[in-house]
Amino acid sequence: MLYTVLLLQPDTIADPFGQDTFMTCVEALNVPDAIEIAQALAQEAAGEGEPEAWFVLFVCGGQHENIRDQGIRQANVPLTEAEIDTMRTILADTALDGTRPEAQLKHARSIFIKLRHAELTEA
Repeated sequence: MLYTVLLLQPDTIADPFGQDTFMTCVEALNVPDAIEIAQALAQEAAGEGEPEAWFVLFVCGGQHENIRDQGIRQANVPLTEAEIDTMRTILADTALDGTRPEAQLKHARSIFIKLRHAELTEA
């Protein structure tokens, strides 16, 4: 049977910890075997650490794709000059409210990503 396994990278090799995961689909007889195979694949891909150090976050039957990656690719689209100018305006308008500029940039970028997503889904 096919299993999709999501693992968390050990804190000894993760940078930053909690954000590094490994997802794979494996063929195994049962869940414990699927976990063992996935941990071995993750350790091999990382090139260090022990397979058992990879913490199991999720296991499900079947082959599944992480569609979150589609959103990440879209989010990494470079901003246009007009969007950058708008972000600068947002920063200038909100600089006096005590919010850190990085937070304002992140907020402005999320607005543009949502607008792009809305444009793509309407098309």
